[in-house]
Amino acid sequence: MPIPVHDQHLDADRAAIERVMSADSSLTSEGDTSPEVQAIDPSVFDQFRQAGPRAEAFIVRIISEYVEESSSRMTDLKDASVRADAPALRRVAHGLKGASSTVGAARLAAICGELETRALEGTLDGTGVLAAAAEREFARVCDALGAEQQKAAAGGSDRGR
Repeated sequence: MPIPVHDQHLDADRAAIERVMSADSSLTSEGDTSPEVQAIDPSVFDQFRQAGPRAEAFIVRIISEYVEESSSRMTDLKDASVRADAPALRRVAHGLKGASSTVGAARLAAICGELETRALEGTLDGTGVLAAAAEREFARVCDALGAEQQKAAAGGSDRGR
């Protein structure tokens, strides 16, 4: 029979993950993401498409910029977490949260929001777990955005015919 372990650091990690889970029930208690749930909300891009004939080109551009900038931010997020650099972690998590919200990546935004909150509070225990969850979710977001970008590129080239 396993011996129950009570550790305030583990409790803090579980509480952080529970807060993120309550914001998005598609996360498991380990911070992993459920593959059945979409990584992005495609309705965000449907709204962009309503902007007019140049919307497809805008979608292609915004996705390219998001992936490029957010890849760098993910590296910075991991580094700040490893260094336990609260100000850097807060700043990077905040930026990634906003950018992810813009492209409909609500789960990634929620994880980054939790990282930002922990950095603001100075409670950095467990941020490694959350940073790893953010990295896994970012990979899913990039895959979904790649498909959306291809759809936009195809739609943009078909409009002129």
